Amino acid sequence: MTDTPEPVVEEPVEEETPESVVEELVEEETPDPVEEPVEEETPEPVEEETEEKKEPSILIIHARRELEAIGENPESIECYICAIQAIADLGQPETISSVVIPTITALIEFKNLSPLTDSPDEWNYISDLVCGEYQGVWQNVRNTEVFSVDGGKTRYSLHQTEKQERRSLSRTVNRNVED
Repeated sequence: MTDTPEPVVEEPVEEETPESVVEELVEEETPDPVEEPVEEETPEPVEEETEEKKEPSILIIHARRELEAIGENPESIECYICAIQAIADLGQPETISSVVIPTITALIEFKNLSPLTDSPDEWNYISDLVCGEYQGVWQNVRNTEVFSVDGGKTRYSLHQTEKQERRSLSRTVNRNVED
């Protein structure tokens, strides 16, 4: 058996580039880190950003004065003031009075903003009560004052019924007064 020499593998020689020369220089100039006590920097106190207090609008002054005049409790006054301020922030007074307030009023009163339909999604079957030739009563989910006996194809409103009754009563009273 003869000893065969192992082949020598040459490592590739990297060519010097300007970047490699700079890296070598930086490594040579960087001293070994010496452990020194590290002073922790204390962060400077952050000043809380506060919104500038602006003077209340005439509307807010009026609302507060009127609510205090009726003896409303302070917590409720602040709730009203917040709601009024949010509405006032929506835009021009003309827009607020002609569009925003009527819309908010309708929503608070659970009124519908667009016409009701006879879609089954808009009606809840609430009773098996027999009404003349119809059987059953449905109530509208978008306006709970509106009822139907045929699933929304025809409907009546309690509010309309009350108006009709008042007109009828008014006519009766007026006739009796004239007699």
